[in-house]
Amino acid sequence: MGIFNTLLRGTSALAVPPSGGLSHQNPGDLSHHREVPLIQNQRPIRAAEAEALDVRADQWEALAQFTEQGYQAIQRIEQADLKIHQAYRGYQGKVAEVDYQKRLADTKYAEGLHNLRGKYGDLHSRLTEADTKATVRSHAIQARVQQILRGAR
Repeated sequence: MGIFNTLLRGTSALAVPPSGGLSHQNPGDLSHHREVPLIQNQRPIRAAEAEALDVRADQWEALAQFTEQGYQAIQRIEQADLKIHQAYRGYQGKVAEVDYQKRLADTKYAEGLHNLRGKYGDLHSRLTEADTKATVRSHAIQARVQQILRGAR
């Protein structure tokens, strides 16, 4: 009922991303990461430092490649999650549509039954009338038989 009420209220909580979700209102952390401190002033770099930086650069390039691969995998997961979400919402929409159709069929059935109330009442009246006529005729025949039997004595 929560999402339905949200849709009908006009203020759409659907526009608000889930907790922690990124949006124009929550762009996330925009800070940057530096693996190596910024060199503020020009200075010479010695051979040992250059070799250490070279090793560190190789490590960092490998890490960047794995990071890129990992983020691409996360993007694929997000895309798959979207497909699951869309499929589920499609399912929910179909369930709601089918439920409506079932309620409509129930309503038509109930209307038909209510429309028969008068006809059943008419049948009851006709049966009551036929019963009354049969009872009257039966009493008349019994009276005639009694009259004939009295006259025959």
